[in-house]
Amino acid sequence: SAMINLNVSRECVKKKVGKVFYSSSACMYPEHNQLDPNNPNCEESSAYPANPDSEYGWEKLFSERVFLAYHRNYGLDVRIGRFHNVFGPMGTWTGGKEKAPDQARKVEQGGYRSWDFGELPETLEITKGNKTLFGYPALIDRGDYCDLEVFDDLLEARKQHAQGLRRLFALNNKDTLKALRKQLPGIREIGLLFINVGSVDGLIEQILNLSVERAFMAEPLPNTAELFAQRLQEGKPRLALIAQEIARHTLAALQAYADLQKKMAQAKAVSPTAYADIQTQVQGLIFAKFVANIPYAQLVHLPRYLKAIAMRIDKMRSNPSRDAQCQKDWESVARPWQKLLQGSKGSASYAMEADQALMDFRWQLEELRVALYAQELKTPTPMSLKRLEKVLASLR
Repeated sequence: SAMINLNVSRECVKKKVGKVFYSSSACMYPEHNQLDPNNPNCEESSAYPANPDSEYGWEKLFSERVFLAYHRNYGLDVRIGRFHNVFGPMGTWTGGKEKAPDQARKVEQGGYRSWDFGELPETLEITKGNKTLFGYPALIDRGDYCDLEVFDDLLEARKQHAQGLRRLFALNNKDTLKALRKQLPGIREIGLLFINVGSVDGLIEQILNLSVERAFMAEPLPNTAELFAQRLQEGKPRLALIAQEIARHTLAALQAYADLQKKMAQAKAVSPTAYADIQTQVQGLIFAKFVANIPYAQLVHLPRYLKAIAMRIDKMRSNPSRDAQCQKDWESVARPWQKLLQGSKGSASYAMEADQALMDFRWQLEELRVALYAQELKTPTPMSLKRLEKVLASLR
């Protein structure tokens, strides 16, 4: 947060922004001001000597002073508001205009197996022991039940909430999911093919989790008991069918993977460089959590990607120089993308999620491999090196 505000204040001056509103927090007030709920003190005269109760409060205070310094030194027109759940005549800084009543609602933290906590707003207060916490709400998966927690980070809250909401739907479909564990099509063969890759029980759990997500969790996610019940009613009839479909795609991918393993020694004998490239590619397609981590839209294409690798190996033996040129062409767009990816990971924690185009490009690179090495298998959309060079240029 501090880095964001340092960069924003600097860019505002450089870009000659007219006005800036900084949303601070009442957490910047000294800790002793917050200990007695019957005697709150949010007057500006009490803000110093500074002693916020957390790093979050210190960051808010620091960022306020950054913006005020830019106001003094560069004339940046700044307004600051400190948001919290206390509203009244004692919470004023410059006449009270900077305060606004928060609509957060208090709920208990705990032990949910169904939607028993009313509407879930964008921001929430929860009671945890003797503490009252405020932030972005999320259901937390505890296995046999769900808890409610709040987070400072919106994206982390969304990530946790998706997992918790999935658990809540699963708890309300326990019998169906229990039966599916034994009745998924090809479950025995899936286990035999996967046993050297990862946990078979873990893979079955991934299949069922993805089934729940696809049956019940289309955007926008439900935020009331009524909408949750509606999703349950709509999704229950198709849950088993979706699970069976995902199991079939999983089996097809593992069968293609097993067929490919028989050819890997040939690739190593013809070209160690190509073999190393193929190994890296395969490790990104079939791994312990591939059903959970690969988007469903690409999961269904895994057999084609793996068959394309097998065809590459077959062609490599008769024309290794062509294979080397194709690899060089592919790397000409893959390596710049990898640098962009590393740069994004090194910045804000949410950068990769914010820039979905970078993630989409990863799968366009997979399609380029098909176009280069196994044109016979075709791609869903036209694919070429020049096409990806243009896409890459737009990402920079």
